[in-house]
Amino acid sequence: MANEFYDHTNYPAPNTKATSAGMRAELDLIEAGFDKLPALSGNSGKKIVVNATGDGLTAVPDTSSAADVPFSPTGGIAATNVQAALAELDTEKAAASHNHDGVYVPVGATYAATAISFAPTGTIAATDVQAAIAELDSETQTALGGKSPTSHNHTGVYEPADATILKSAAIGTTVQGYDVDTAKTDVAQNFTAPQRSAPLTDNDLSFDLSAKQNFNCTWTGAGTLTFTNIASAAGQSGWIKFVQSGTGTVAAAAHSLITAANLTKLGAAGTYIASYYCDGTDVYVSIGTYA
Repeated sequence: MANEFYDHTNYPAPNTKATSAGMRAELDLIEAGFDKLPALSGNSGKKIVVNATGDGLTAVPDTSSAADVPFSPTGGIAATNVQAALAELDTEKAAASHNHDGVYVPVGATYAATAISFAPTGTIAATDVQAAIAELDSETQTALGGKSPTSHNHTGVYEPADATILKSAAIGTTVQGYDVDTAKTDVAQNFTAPQRSAPLTDNDLSFDLSAKQNFNCTWTGAGTLTFTNIASAAGQSGWIKFVQSGTGTVAAAAHSLITAANLTKLGAAGTYIASYYCDGTDVYVSIGTYA
């Protein structure tokens, strides 16, 4: 039976002797037929297709994980039937396509690729139809990230692709973790435990109200009672522990509002507890107790 790989024609003719020259020529024809087949080495797992010139077979990479569409008709096929088949494949491809970066498109979303436009007339060669369907099958695999449509669970509901969806990895990094005891700055709070921080030691009689609320100060002799960052500390109050280890005259900066009697106390050796209140412009200081 004649074929494109090897045809023995009429050699050897019935009831004739074969010659070595004729046998060699016939073996050359057999070898030429086998040369139309791709080599086995290096082609593991590849597809076998007819080459571009139509005179042999060649191996190409199999980029799909799902089986290719089995379609092997003979003769011509009505254009309307081909159109219907391709439309069905395009619909299935759109339904199966998902965004595989971890977020799925919602059910009913349209396929992002351009819809297939195929409206021939008359009849089409079976090989052309096979090539068109193979291309659709390849595009479907690409749309699925190289995975088979059956490898997805389509029983759930998928969220739309949206940058506002919270990922668990963001919690504790860019998103604060939930804590029922987190305090707020713009509502009244009922604290059930002490709210405090260690006092800041500042021994130069100048206190930065943006650094701490309460202070310890030990110095000797004279000095000027001063406060900084007053405007941003409006409403702040606190305590200062003064320890004068010697004697000296203590003055007050223009914004430090304190009585002359209290300044005199700070100039005498001893330990003093002062309270203060800042209104954003001035700081009011009072010596509550002293020793």
